[in-house]
Amino acid sequence: MTAYKVLLVQEQDLQASVSISSSADKTTAASTLKSISFSVPGIIVEPEAAVEKSAARTKVNNTVIAPACAVFSNRASVSVNACPSPFGPGETGAGGFGDDDGVRVQLKFSVNFMVHLGTYVNGTYHPKGTCNGRRLFCRSLGGGGTPHLFLYYLPDRDCWAVGLYPGDGEVYAVCGPAGDEPLRQTWQVWDGQDWTESPVQSASVVYKSDQQTARWEDQASSHHKVASAKKAQHEIRHKMYKYAERGAMRPLLEKGGILQEHAVLLSTDLAFEADQSLADEPCKKLAWDIKIIDAKDVTNVNRYSAQDHSPLGLADACRNWCVAYNDRGRRCAQERSWRYDPLVFTIQGHISPEAENAISLLSVAVARVEKVDVNALRAEMVRSLVASLPS
Repeated sequence: MTAYKVLLVQEQDLQASVSISSSADKTTAASTLKSISFSVPGIIVEPEAAVEKSAARTKVNNTVIAPACAVFSNRASVSVNACPSPFGPGETGAGGFGDDDGVRVQLKFSVNFMVHLGTYVNGTYHPKGTCNGRRLFCRSLGGGGTPHLFLYYLPDRDCWAVGLYPGDGEVYAVCGPAGDEPLRQTWQVWDGQDWTESPVQSASVVYKSDQQTARWEDQASSHHKVASAKKAQHEIRHKMYKYAERGAMRPLLEKGGILQEHAVLLSTDLAFEADQSLADEPCKKLAWDIKIIDAKDVTNVNRYSAQDHSPLGLADACRNWCVAYNDRGRRCAQERSWRYDPLVFTIQGHISPEAENAISLLSVAVARVEKVDVNALRAEMVRSLVASLPS
């Protein structure tokens, strides 16, 4: 009698046909019925109400756990590929780097039935391709050559089941009917003698972000973003250096053992000819440190402790943070006789007031040397610098 046929047998018929009177008979019955772990014959399991969502907790090993399938974690920061309903039709978990988007399923039934020596139903099930158009999971082995167990979908019975062979009707645990809420029903587990009910929480979805291939895509996207900002920083610094050369200001590029990036250095005496406000400046050089930030990135608000969340407010907070970081402002003044000025640009095209002043200074210096209109030159500089920002 197959597992499919057993589903059609009434409960009283099963009890009449399987009479267990001794331990020997029980052993024989367990061997005969070990494959029957659908719901109790003749009874359709009604879906339980979805468990209320609760916040996923992050462990030290970078693993995000949802307490039950009904509260599957769809945090974008964990994976860009995984679907919030990974057990639906057509969901294979395929990503740009392989068929693994990090989803794992942990089964912890109230009864941990041993199928073979060393092979238990409970455990962590890892992606193993597809079966019947949906994800297929394979239980991690405990060693000793024990056979695999699989978690797969059976479309004929609309349920998820655990068995020795993908798609096989002989199963040891079952959850269904799946309907539109797969793995959100009470489980029925074979304990060797009878069916045992196990709650929805017996199955947990685990996101292994330290193993998922989708994480590589997150890294690639982040690298592209950082690389674009770094390229813009170099281009803007180079252009301002060249404008200073055109203005006969004899610029330098230095870190001075204090700064992380090269700054454009200008002699205060030469800069004074273009900006009279530098008359009382005690430092010998101006140090322009170019910074590129994303005004729409909310993490920058916390990073720079910005009180004003507008683009220029965030730029000002970034400037203050740079001056205070490692005491750069004071150290540059005392150790190098530099006035440290971070010039902040946003990738959205905003320019901090300090950067505006630096552009005005350069435009005046270049206009004097080249005998051109200072306003037209300044507008050209702004267009050129903004064009270097990431799109």
